Amino acid sequence: MIISKAQVQNIMKIYGKESSSARVDNIKSTGASKTDELSISSASRIMQKAMTAAKQAPDIRWEKVNQLKEKMAADNLDISDEEIAEKIIEQALLDEPV
Repeated sequence: MIISKAQVQNIMKIYGKESSSARVDNIKSTGASKTDELSISSASRIMQKAMTAAKQAPDIRWEKVNQLKEKMAADNLDISDEEIAEKIIEQALLDEPV
């Protein structure tokens, strides 16, 4: 049996209408509406503060950029092959899909 996109949309419309009317009837029958509550854990609050601080931090650390420019201009930039290989592998592992 093949189900078309239009059939799925029609079913969702019908289901949505029945579902919403059932909710309205349920609220009317109970007489009082229920309220939702949300509580945020302390770990979540700390995470939120850290995210806010990270977003406000500058994307580019100009001090490091200027230091590297000076080293490159003075031809004094010594990076070993091992350091380059480690960074390539590290980046490849970070980019690996989970």
